[in-house]
Amino acid sequence: MNANVSVTKQKPSHQKRVAIVALIALLGSGALAYWLFFSEPAQPWRVRWRIARYLKKQTGKSSFPVNFKFPSKREMAKASADSSTPADDKSAKGGQTRKDFDTLKSEYIALEKEVLILERELAYGQKELDQKQAQLAVGTNTDQTRPSARQPSPTAVSNRVAALQKELPEKQRILSGKTEALAPIVEDLWAFQRAWAAQRFATDTVDTNALAVAQAELTREIRRKYNEATTYSAMYELIGQQLWVAGRLFTSANVHHRRVALTMARQATGDALRMTEDSWLAARICEGYVWPNLDAADYANWRVPLSVETLLNDCADVFRRADEIPNVIRNYRLLLIKTKNPQRMDWARVQLAQVHEQAGEFDVALRYLKQVKATNDFNWAFRRLPWLEQRVKAQR
Repeated sequence: MNANVSVTKQKPSHQKRVAIVALIALLGSGALAYWLFFSEPAQPWRVRWRIARYLKKQTGKSSFPVNFKFPSKREMAKASADSSTPADDKSAKGGQTRKDFDTLKSEYIALEKEVLILERELAYGQKELDQKQAQLAVGTNTDQTRPSARQPSPTAVSNRVAALQKELPEKQRILSGKTEALAPIVEDLWAFQRAWAAQRFATDTVDTNALAVAQAELTREIRRKYNEATTYSAMYELIGQQLWVAGRLFTSANVHHRRVALTMARQATGDALRMTEDSWLAARICEGYVWPNLDAADYANWRVPLSVETLLNDCADVFRRADEIPNVIRNYRLLLIKTKNPQRMDWARVQLAQVHEQAGEFDVALRYLKQVKATNDFNWAFRRLPWLEQRVKAQR
C-alpha cells in the first residue's frame, strides 16, 4: 500500500518562542550587568558602593552618621540664586536707558571698545604733536648746508603739526560724546548688579552662613579626633563621616550646599592620603564624589580652592600616587572639557602629552602637543617635539 506522506514545516512551538525570548533577555541583562559593574570608567554609584564596602571592611560599620546641622529640606530643594548668567529677570529694564541687561551689555562692550581706541589715538597723537612742536622750536635741521635725507623738512613738520592740531580736538569731541553715552549704560548695569547681589544675599546668606558654621564645627571636631586616634579603624571612620555628610549635601539643589560637599570630599581625599596613607581610597573618592559633582565648582576663577582646575589637579596627583595611569588620562581629558581658560586647556594638553609619552603612545602624545595654542608658554615641552616625531616614525 503506497501512501503519500506529506511533511509540512511546523511553526516553532510556544515553548520555543518563550525560550528564545528568555535567552535574549538573559543576554541583554548580562550585557547590562557587565556595563554597570565591570565597564570602565566605573559608574559613580558603583564607585561609592565600593567605598562603602571598603570602609565597612576597615571599620566594621556600614553607616557613618554624625551630628551635623543640615539645611532644611525646603532649603535643599530650592535652587540657589547663584548662576553663570546674572540676568535672572530678562524682562527687567534699566532705569536710565529702559533697556534690558543683555542689550546694555552688548552696547557697553561696543562703546567701551571705541572709547579705548580713541583714548589710545589721542595719547599717541598728543605725543607726536609735542615732538613736532619741539622740533619746530629748535629747528628741524641745525646744519642747513648739509640737510639729512632722513630728517623731514620744516615745511613737512609744520604741516603735520597743523593737521594734528585739527584732528585732536575733533577726536576729543567724539570721545566726549561716547563717554557721555556710556554714563547711563554703566549706571544701569551697576543697578542690575546691585539688585541681583541684594537678591542673592536675601535668599542665600542666612542659610549659607549657618551651613558654614556647621561645616567649621565638624572640621574642628574631626581634626581633634584625628589627633586622638590610635587605630586606622578610627581614622577610616572619620573619613566615612565626612563622606556621609558630603553625600547628603550633594543631593541639594542649592549650589552653595554642593560646594560645601565638594570641600568635605576634598578634605576626605587629603585625609585618606595623609592620615591613612591609602591612595586607593583617595582615588575612589575622586572618582565617586569629585568627578560627578564638578558642576558645583567655581568656573569663574581657576585660582580659587574649589575651581574645576584645582580639584582636577588634586585628583591627578592622587591617581599618580595610586599608579592609575588610565585615570590620570581620564582626569586631564575631563579638565580639557571642563575648563574655560585657554591657558589651562593648553596646560591640560601638555600633561596629556606627557602621560601618553610615558605610556609609549608617542603618536597620541604628539597629537596633543601639536594642539597647544600658546606655544611660547610651553617651550620646555616643545623641545620634545623632534624626539617624539622620530619615535612615531620608528613605530610605523
